[in-house]
Amino acid sequence: MPTDELRRFLTALGADRIPHAGGSLLDHLTRTSERLASWGADDDVQTIAMAHACYGTDGFADHLLTLDQRDDLRAVVGPEVEAEVYRYASCGRTRTYPHLSDRPDIVFHDRFADTEAAIPADDLRPFAALTVANELDVYLHLDDPGETFRTWLLDLAGQLRDLLPTLAWPDCTTALGTPSPCSPAPHDAPTPVLRSPEGVHPRVT
Repeated sequence: MPTDELRRFLTALGADRIPHAGGSLLDHLTRTSERLASWGADDDVQTIAMAHACYGTDGFADHLLTLDQRDDLRAVVGPEVEAEVYRYASCGRTRTYPHLSDRPDIVFHDRFADTEAAIPADDLRPFAALTVANELDVYLHLDDPGETFRTWLLDLAGQLRDLLPTLAWPDCTTALGTPSPCSPAPHDAPTPVLRSPEGVHPRVT
């Protein structure tokens, strides 16, 4: 599970003062990490979830650290976890998400470096679990997430199902219902928008 040191680190960076669906960014990070724990994800994946917004994301412009401060996060969570946090933050969703169902490799767009690489899908298991857990927490804490977001998220989880922990899919269908056979693919669905005091953020974090 994430360490107290990491929680103190995030708090010192102001994660508890940034608004987010369901409270603060720190609240969201904590819930996402706890959901992954309930799915049986290991400690590293839980820690990745707790730190996943440090560099911002393609859906959340606010960031706690700049990329030239990566060593600061490495000192707290270690290089392997930090590398996965970077991967999640770097994901260019417009160019990556259409490939999420591709196997054996997924074409992954790094929006920071503006590069693409074919990554074995099996290597993206932490990314996949975090992606679904993160979006599910946002969905559950919006006042009116809407049907478009629900069907989009079900499709997203369905495309990544083979990469998720065993307990993830039952949790998703409990929260979201069962998928429609004609629901749109994730990359075809409009991007749900969350309005917060800080502005307008698509699919926050």
